[in-house]
Amino acid sequence: MITETIQRPTAQVIGEMDGGSWRTWRIPSDEIPAILEIPNNTIIALDVHGTLISRTQADDLRVVQAFRRMISGPAKEAGAKLVMASAAPTRELQRVASLLDLGDQPAVAELGHVIMRAVLGTPPRLACDVTPEMQLALLDLKRWLVNEGLPPGIFLEPKTILVSLNWSEAPQERDGLVESIQGYIDKRGLPFYVSVSDATLDVGIDGVNKASGLSRVIASLRRSDEGLHILAVGDSRNDMDLLRVLFPGLCGCPANSHPLVKAFVSAQGGVVSEYPTLAGTLDALSQLIQRISPQDGCRADHKVRRSSVLSVGAWN
Repeated sequence: MITETIQRPTAQVIGEMDGGSWRTWRIPSDEIPAILEIPNNTIIALDVHGTLISRTQADDLRVVQAFRRMISGPAKEAGAKLVMASAAPTRELQRVASLLDLGDQPAVAELGHVIMRAVLGTPPRLACDVTPEMQLALLDLKRWLVNEGLPPGIFLEPKTILVSLNWSEAPQERDGLVESIQGYIDKRGLPFYVSVSDATLDVGIDGVNKASGLSRVIASLRRSDEGLHILAVGDSRNDMDLLRVLFPGLCGCPANSHPLVKAFVSAQGGVVSEYPTLAGTLDALSQLIQRISPQDGCRADHKVRRSSVLSVGAWN
């Protein structure tokens, strides 16, 4: 069956839900699954910008409704965990949690530097590697950037720990900024790294990232290793550390993902969706969850490499 593709935002992908299944708009009905049954001992890690929401388009409420009914609701009923893992600050994760009904779920903010036990339920806390000395060194970097003067179109994003520069309005300045900041780090021998995403470059502490943040969240949940499955969906280069620690075949990405992310997910036997942002994430998750469902005869072949995730960072 051939479907027509039209140039519209995410609304082109999913219409509205009806009676427990998707009533689709320009998508063959046999490609869209019904409401999903998520195994209890499942942890789903999700990037935010580019994966759950768009930086440039308004949230499509029909896709949001589909996500809440197919993923958020069933996960809550089953006791599964949906963990947002992002470079974004806590206030942005709180907004997205309200939108997608994830308020009682844990989250990883600022590339693992800030941990949230329940996005809307408990105060955030710093990862154990974020010492006062490291905080001061990052603050000194911010001061240096301001004193040196940022290029036109570049601005510092307000974050608790990360030094985050938004370059989306001046992409020609990005590589020069990375080189300048890396020179600052090397000259002072600081244990920092520079992470580049589709709109920002972030400076964080070595060993603290989305994967280490997820490892801390998993430890706090005290889940049994028996039958544990960890899935992840991301779109940007700063999601690679998260995707790499998963068992092959249990990662996914939406259509708007960076080419390197698509290539990695494809090579791992994961799901590269043809749909963008939240609709693509929903599509990828529906396929990944089917791979670990009790009815799937291949379930035993998709056990997560929990040891890989646990070894990423020390627990809090």
